[in-house]
Amino acid sequence: MGHVGRASFGRSGYNQHGAPGQVRRAPRPGMASRFRVRLLLIGGVIGLGLGTTVSALRPEPFGVVVADGRSERLMDFASHRGFACAAWSGGLARAGGTSIYTVDAHLKATERWTGLPASIALPFGYSPTMLWVLGPLCTLPARWSYGAWSLACVLATAWMILRARVHWMALLLLVTPLTVHAFALGQTALLTTAGLFFLLTRDAEGESERSQGSWGESLVLWLLTAKPPIAATGGLALLARRRGRSVARAAALTLVTTLALTPWLGTGWVRDYLHLLGSYDRVGLPSAFAWSIVPEYMSNLRAALHLDLGLSDDVAARLSTIVWSASLVGILLAAWRRPLPAGLTWALCIMTYLLLCPHVTTTEDVALFCVLAGMEGERVPKTLWIGAATLALVGLLLTPAIGPAAGRRPPVLFFAKLGLMACVLVAGRFLTAREAGGSRSEPG
Repeated sequence: MGHVGRASFGRSGYNQHGAPGQVRRAPRPGMASRFRVRLLLIGGVIGLGLGTTVSALRPEPFGVVVADGRSERLMDFASHRGFACAAWSGGLARAGGTSIYTVDAHLKATERWTGLPASIALPFGYSPTMLWVLGPLCTLPARWSYGAWSLACVLATAWMILRARVHWMALLLLVTPLTVHAFALGQTALLTTAGLFFLLTRDAEGESERSQGSWGESLVLWLLTAKPPIAATGGLALLARRRGRSVARAAALTLVTTLALTPWLGTGWVRDYLHLLGSYDRVGLPSAFAWSIVPEYMSNLRAALHLDLGLSDDVAARLSTIVWSASLVGILLAAWRRPLPAGLTWALCIMTYLLLCPHVTTTEDVALFCVLAGMEGERVPKTLWIGAATLALVGLLLTPAIGPAAGRRPPVLFFAKLGLMACVLVAGRFLTAREAGGSRSEPG
């Protein structure tokens, strides 16, 4: 049976004399053409990023749609940066009463960065870590900071294209309409996907050494704590792979950096933040926030329960949280009994997040790229991988957020993700059976 090659994570092996050392490979036919394909895709990403960024910079005022002298809609990046800058100014916690996470604080911050009366605001659902991430951008004018953010997204995506040793079908997931959507809104999806991919590749490269982790992993995981569900996904995968030191260092770094922010957060920030996260749905959020919650664009369990099965959004979000949390515990317990290879562990954790977590933004489905990279790195059957890649690509092209299938329920992407989860589980059973039969081949 054919397999997708395992050379994707570049391990050491044996030289031509049979002694341990670095593998010496002669240039393979087609390598130049594959490199040209990657350069072409990078050019596509640059074009998409540049075109979308220039288009988003043109409206005046920047980052806000105005109707009757008031803000009607807000751009994600402009709003979150404006909120972070207001928090760093030192007065937002006082304006909010108890912390920066209150409705009043959000409205004050929105008025500050838009210069307009505010009756709506975009909820800042990020942890305090995001203030450290966005803080340097407060030293730049708003438009320049958005340009710098877009440049970071382009560089992160180009790095993934160059770094990943995957079939070109997997790389296409980085140049779908969702990429345009992520650039237009200034969302974090491309950066968080790069973070997950970094952790995946570092784990796979150190698999034979049984490493307990590194400071590089800890730093990236700390950055991901800006979005707690993604940090939980990455942290769970590292724990399942017995890389607990990286998780412990990231947790310690998060604690120290968060405590350092207490004067800017306000004394009641923990209570207010937990209340915000616990009511992050159409029913629980106040009207100033609720406009920004759009389950119609989602392709996860929460959206299926709410829109397709008729449950209220708050009930759907809570049920999804319970199922997701139980799945995380189940994955961790199963991994400690019988560890899966690195690629499959990460693929399973990321698929669980994208399907079951109630707080997955539309653009974060680009992380399906990491699922395919993980599967390809473990020599799963070629037909299974091609099937998974086809599901992922078709699903992203038919996302309910943008493109020909925009707004359609139930979305094709949801069923594609269910199929992908099945592919990951089948791949896991295949690898387990292969190891049990002693037929696992050595890379090299």
